[in-house]
Amino acid sequence: MKNDPQLLYKVMRHFVGMQKIEVFDFLQKIEVLLLQASSPLTKTSIRDIMNKNIKPDNVTVHFTILSNGNLCYCIGSNDWLEIYKEQKTGIGKLCIFNAYYFKIKNPFSEIKRLTADNLLESFKNTKEEIEIIDFLRKHRITKKEKFIEKLLLLDVLNKNSKGIKN
Repeated sequence: MKNDPQLLYKVMRHFVGMQKIEVFDFLQKIEVLLLQASSPLTKTSIRDIMNKNIKPDNVTVHFTILSNGNLCYCIGSNDWLEIYKEQKTGIGKLCIFNAYYFKIKNPFSEIKRLTADNLLESFKNTKEEIEIIDFLRKHRITKKEKFIEKLLLLDVLNKNSKGIKN
């Protein structure tokens, strides 16, 4: 768009005096609400979204920021597990290996590096532990389906949706 700088200035003016963290939180809520909208946006569609009383806290966030400052984007999820792929910056862009993370859909869970040990630790003493061990014996943890690039782990763990442990 040719008027991007002017439009950006008009929007950013509304954030004057706010803390950066408040602005990030607000922008995240807008992003979550936009996920519910159809394109192109209209006044009616925006009003409909706002009238639905959608609570942004109840909708899956599709990105998170790691402690190293890099973004992680959600690449797949099921009823209780989200898997993220790190968006590398700087010198890390040169690395040919992707870094994956996971988070259990639980308000008290934290994002963890997707490794066999972390996954087994998260599911220790649950009924999913046996299936995870069986999966790890047969496949790499980041094994994907050939054509759709979906992680096989999501399909294996989607069979059970109970017994979640943080």
